[in-house]
Amino acid sequence: MRSAVLMVAVALIAGCGLLEPDERAEPAATAARLPYDAAAPLYGRAADFATRLPAAGSCPTEDERRSDLLIQLHTELMVTRLTCGAGGVANMAYATFTERHQARLRTAQATLEGLLGRHERGNPARLFDTYRTRVANDESQTVIAAGATRYCRAQGRLLTGAGAFTDDELETFLRHALAAYGTSYPGCSVRTAASPVVP
Repeated sequence: MRSAVLMVAVALIAGCGLLEPDERAEPAATAARLPYDAAAPLYGRAADFATRLPAAGSCPTEDERRSDLLIQLHTELMVTRLTCGAGGVANMAYATFTERHQARLRTAQATLEGLLGRHERGNPARLFDTYRTRVANDESQTVIAAGATRYCRAQGRLLTGAGAFTDDELETFLRHALAAYGTSYPGCSVRTAASPVVP
């Protein structure tokens, strides 16, 4: 389920070449949003991370936070595919990730439907669609702010990394991301294997 904002963004930037951007369109010194780095979580600074889970008193469990991070990653791959061209690297990375991790993605969706259903009124599946649309909207705003050329160049790194994740690599990614951003979730004092309790 995609919103009008995402569709407009995709329409505006259709035809962006993922690995062949127009180098003249952007000065080299202009920084894009931090791309995926194999040595770091998806989001480079805590300030760059925003969950779309319910804000009022939900304090999601570790499993729910991991599910949120997984769906955010998958949604980012989806937006990159739509933005940077569905006929090449972006399409292959999205398709490979989706097929390889489909069972885990389904489990994450069911987990988040349960969380959303406890804290918001409505059908859990529709609540999940709304949540995912908000995640996609956030990413589309990054596209608009960075510009398609810069965005697609940066996302090439995400695609070569996350797009080829094995199960173990995905688990490592989620563990790192949870340690870095677990305390960003609403109302939570969290303990993970890699991070201490934060008051």
